[in-house]
Amino acid sequence: MKGKITYIIMVAVYAVLVILLYIQLSSLTAGDGDSSRWTDHLGQGLVVLLLILLPILHRRMMRPMRTLMDGMSLLREQDFSSRLSPVGQSEADRVVEVFNSMMGKLREERLHVREQERLLDLLVDVSPMGVVMLDLDGRVKSMNPAAQHLLACTEDYAGRLPGELDSPLATRLAELREGESLTTGTNDAHIYRLTRSSFPDRGFSHPFLLVESLTEEVMNAQREAYERVIRMIAHEVNNSMATARSILDMTQQELSPEPQHQEAAEALGACAERCDALSAFIARYANVVKVPEAQLQPVCLNNLVESNRLFLESLCSRSQAVLHISLCAGNPEVMCDAELMEQALVNILKNAVESEGTIPRQIWIETQANPACIIIADNGSGISPEVEERLFTPFFTTKPQGSGLGLLLVREVLHRHRCRFSLCTDADGLTRFRIWPQEVQAKH
Repeated sequence: MKGKITYIIMVAVYAVLVILLYIQLSSLTAGDGDSSRWTDHLGQGLVVLLLILLPILHRRMMRPMRTLMDGMSLLREQDFSSRLSPVGQSEADRVVEVFNSMMGKLREERLHVREQERLLDLLVDVSPMGVVMLDLDGRVKSMNPAAQHLLACTEDYAGRLPGELDSPLATRLAELREGESLTTGTNDAHIYRLTRSSFPDRGFSHPFLLVESLTEEVMNAQREAYERVIRMIAHEVNNSMATARSILDMTQQELSPEPQHQEAAEALGACAERCDALSAFIARYANVVKVPEAQLQPVCLNNLVESNRLFLESLCSRSQAVLHISLCAGNPEVMCDAELMEQALVNILKNAVESEGTIPRQIWIETQANPACIIIADNGSGISPEVEERLFTPFFTTKPQGSGLGLLLVREVLHRHRCRFSLCTDADGLTRFRIWPQEVQAKH
């Protein structure tokens, strides 16, 4: 459109110049017939010549300008794949050549950037580390699959603040500041490293969060450490106790027949019992190290509880606790090692019975289907958020006489079953230990 307007203006200017030239020639030769005719022919010839030259001049002047305008349009539209054609003028063609070379380089750079972006997107998608992208207001913009899995967020997370996510890590994520990193645990024995950082783009700092699971690494390191310590302690204590018990038995046998040494013999007997108790105490630590791999077999969930009902009721009655058992109608089949799972249930129940709080203690064992789940609940004093993070740490306990072994053994058993679990105090004040065993896949 601009080229047409320019062309019309040039035609008008040339026409005005021709008319002025014709008038000037006419005024100079007025009165002379021959001269006048010659002048008319000359003026007409000039007009014809200018009309012939006008398109040529227009092409010479306007074509380079139109080409440059086309180049500006290509840049404005970011069309780096198109090229400008030479106009037949050396100076303008050099500009066109430089422009085309620049467009080629811009196209290569764009392709390179897009390839890098696609590669980065692919790496983020397959990364085992959770990546949460935030907008400039600090709200969640996107998550990679790992973040959705680790944070248990599959939908409706866009536009939320990190602290508003339906995840046990939401509070910790909200506390993070730029450049900070922290390691935290959850009530299902998982351990995570959380990091908040940012990257510059187009003059703005774009924040993001990283969620890294350290559960396997930390558990392996803990297991290696406490196994070494327990074996060393058990070896030394058992050797010492065996020697002491042998000496005590021999001495007690020598003193027992003599009435005057009866009290001394009874004291030696008490010492021997304490040796046995200490050996049993050390044996409980050693049992944690000796937890075997789970031999998974199909087991009906209700049968797993029902087969241990009498023992569980006896355990509760000795501590003046009341046990309530509620079994689901579906009785789903799950994959588990019945003996190991029974050990875990007993330790969970003992932990519930021995917790502080209301007396008499009320204990509930419930099974559910869809998904299959076992829930052990108690009306004790509850678990604080600070304690929640350390519940499954080796040798950690809140009980004055506790050893920190019960939940450690439970963690090892459930970890070998590869099932999800959690321990927390709910809003109704009840503390619940939930176990989601692997269900038997239906055969088609």
